[in-house]
Amino acid sequence: CLGRVKNYSFTGGYGFLCVEDLGVDVFFAKRDLPDNLQEQSLVGQPFRFEVSTARCGKRQATNVQWLGGFLGESGGAAPPPPPPPPPPPPPPP
Repeated sequence: CLGRVKNYSFTGGYGFLCVEDLGVDVFFAKRDLPDNLQEQSLVGQPFRFEVSTARCGKRQATNVQWLGGFLGESGGAAPPPPPPPPPPPPPPP
């Protein structure tokens, strides 16, 4: 499955992935993330994962893999680069 992080609390140790194909959010645990991402703001970040059924019967993400993107304070995508500066005016005649 593919999804984006809807919310994540690294202090709480869990979050939810929004999965449009399933029409539901899928739980994930901090321990299922790559080590270098466990303390990051991940809201909006894309991930690939498998869906399994937890002991409680709810869907849970496993084999969670980050698909890349910008990890900023907002956790969203990188802002677009600024436009190039305008060309200088032509010299006077």
